[in-house]
Amino acid sequence: MSEELKKRTKKFALDVIGLCAGFPQVLETRHAIGQVIRSSSSVAANYRSACRGKSKADFISKLGTVEEEADESGFWLEMLRDIAQLRRLKIEAQASQELTRLLDEANQLSDGVVFTTIHKFMPEKGEAMPELSARQNIVVIADEAHRSQYGFGGKVNEKTGEMSYGFASNLRDALPNASFIVNETATTEKTDANTRAVFGDYI
Repeated sequence: MSEELKKRTKKFALDVIGLCAGFPQVLETRHAIGQVIRSSSSVAANYRSACRGKSKADFISKLGTVEEEADESGFWLEMLRDIAQLRRLKIEAQASQELTRLLDEANQLSDGVVFTTIHKFMPEKGEAMPELSARQNIVVIADEAHRSQYGFGGKVNEKTGEMSYGFASNLRDALPNASFIVNETATTEKTDANTRAVFGDYI
């Protein structure tokens, strides 16, 4: 998956550059062209950097930057389209189709599905889990929740005295405003592991 997305994000940046090379050069478009080349290139560069993240939190944080830059790329592509319409610039049919395709690609890169393991949500030793995104339009879908999604209380290491928290607590600290859906065949009704209390009603 990482190599596939490396190639995909790099191709996105190169395709944007190719589109801009043949786009009409007027005052307004020159500004938008510079911005979209920067942001689309940043999508590829930051994804490449994320794959070499120094820590799990660093990896997830850089993926957030990839998403933001993809969203910004979509904005500047929209601006190019709208400026061309406003100024009645002559755009070849092929370039218009390519602009539409790249807009769709930017939307997919910014709103795509991210698959990851719960082990990514473990802070560095001795550190608290950082907030990775405060967005409210994140949906977390967890499989086999009884393995990792219950137990929010901290535990004290008797030898070191350090307090630690489980994956469920870390995940919610990292994504405090996310919505959670679980695919669970072994529902429970324990005090600290109640499926409906944690995830809500069945759907």
